[in-house]
This record gives sequence, C-alpha cells and structure tokens, in this order.
Amino acid sequence: MSNVSNIQIIKWVWHHMTRMPWLCAGTLLFSSLVMTCQILTPILIANFLETFETETFDPAYSALAAAWVIVVAWLGYYVFQYAQYQVNGYYQTQAIANCLNQLYGKTQQGFIEWFGNQKTGALLVQITRAARGYEVFTDNVYLNTGLIPSVVGALVVIFILALKFPMIALGLFVITVAALIYLLWNCIYKVRPAYSKAICEESIMSGQISDRLSNYAIVKSFAHEEAETQTLGTQVDKWKVLERISWTSNHNAGLVYGFFLCFCLIWASYYCITDFMDGTMTVSDVAFVFLTILEVNSFTQGIGRILLLIQQSMSDMEEGVALYYGLDTER
Repeated sequence: MSNVSNIQIIKWVWHHMTRMPWLCAGTLLFSSLVMTCQILTPILIANFLETFETETFDPAYSALAAAWVIVVAWLGYYVFQYAQYQVNGYYQTQAIANCLNQLYGKTQQGFIEWFGNQKTGALLVQITRAARGYEVFTDNVYLNTGLIPSVVGALVVIFILALKFPMIALGLFVITVAALIYLLWNCIYKVRPAYSKAICEESIMSGQISDRLSNYAIVKSFAHEEAETQTLGTQVDKWKVLERISWTSNHNAGLVYGFFLCFCLIWASYYCITDFMDGTMTVSDVAFVFLTILEVNSFTQGIGRILLLIQQSMSDMEEGVALYYGLDTER
C-alpha cells in the first residue's frame, strides 16, 4: 500500500477539476436540472391522481393538463441528462488526458536508479488506473447519479413530504440517516482496506506478468516456465482473496440496506392505513407517500453504490498520486 493520504488524493483531483472551470460548471448546471425533474415526478403524479378525486372533474382541463406536465418533466429529464453527458464527456476526456500526461511526466523526472528499481508493468498500471480512478471519482461526485445530487435530492424529497405528512417524513429521515451511516461505515472500514490491499497486489501481479512476457526468451532458455507460472499463481491467489473480501462486504451491505427499506415501508404503511381510515388521507396522498419513499430509496440506494465506487476509485488513485507527490510505495 502507498503512503499517500486521502487529503492528498482529493487535492490532486481538485487540481484537475479546476483546470476547466466552465466545463465543470456546465456539468453541474445540467446535473441540477436533471435532479429537479426527478424530484418533481412524485409530486406531479400525485397531482394527476388528485384530479380524479375532485367533484368538478373535467378531463379536458385537469387530468389531461396534469398528464402533459408529467410528460414535459420526463422529457426535460432526458434532454438535460443528454446535455449533461455531452458536456461531461468532453470535460472528462480532457481531464483524463491531463492526468496521464502529468503522471507520465513524473516518471521522466526520476533518476535512473529510481527507474531501474521500478517494474515497468506496475508503473503502467499505476498511471492508467489513477486516470480511470479520477474519472470514476468525479463522475460519482457531481453527476445526476453522483453523491452530491443524491444527498441533496433525498433531503429535498423528504422535506417536501414533511410539509404534508411530518410524522412519516420524520421516520423516513431517521431510517435513511441510519442506513447511510451504516453504508459509509462499511465502505470505510470494510471495503476500502481490502480493496486497497487488492490494488497493491494487482500492481505487483501486473508487473510480474509484464516482466515475464518481456523476458520470455530468457525464461524459455532456462526452461523455467512451470516455476514462473507457479510464482505468478501465488500472487494471483493473494489478489483473489482480497478482492473477494471487498466484493462480499459490499453485497452484505446491500442486504442490510434492504432491511432498512422494509422498515420505511412498514412505517409509512401504518400511518397511511390509520390516516386513510380516519378520512384525513386520500388515495392520491397514499400514492404520493409511497412514490416519495421509492424516490428516496432510489437516491439512498444510489448513495451506497456511489460511496463504494468513490472508495474504490480513491484506492485506484493511491499509487498514481503517490507517484505524483514522489512518495514511496510499500511492496
């Protein structure tokens, strides 16, 4: 594992993000518009259903108008999402190119003795993996499916629900926060350590493969094919065990998150049934509550996946950022 800190990784990412501020701002703008359309969906659907409950029901002016608003919101969602991906595509490819050029330039500044002590295959993997790690990290922070829009979206949807049904919103907020705390704890203390170690072992494994392929004639001349294969197999087994631990920890978190969602549904169902029987809640209100829960679930479930990808991408960038800062990498 490398000696680089999380702060150094974030500084390196921020350096490349701010090199093209207008493109970054454009991506954030379209991401906000996409999130707005997504938040409005349960409200608009509930309003559409409410038109069928009014005594002065007129499909030509109420239900049809409400349906058209839903269509416009959905159309806006896909149009803004397309614009976001177009801007972000240009922005990210240029940023990745900057990362690759910068890290490769660092290798050319090293002394001959330093370069001679490095495995060429491992350096190649560290540079390319850091650039891809940057892409995954930034995409999962500010895109419409990223960390910031997901957190803001979940809080806004719960706030809108609280304006009409505060007790349901309170329970949804508490359960959601508990789920997010668990997901964050799992990513930091379970997935990230195992994945970081797996990344280190993968770099060693890639370096061994590259060296063996580059020196194939020497290995063949001494008839060491079987011995070299066994040595590589031992390294592959080390990587396999650590990678499996990170995957299993993530899947376990997904199962636990499912229980949190069930608690949300039980809490909402209790209040919906009692309020409906008391006459204080209509069918459109019930639909609004459950659509809101599903909307919050889509945000929070995405947050769990996003936290995992962010943690993994930071592990991917560790050795490349260590190369940038000139730090040693433990083997």
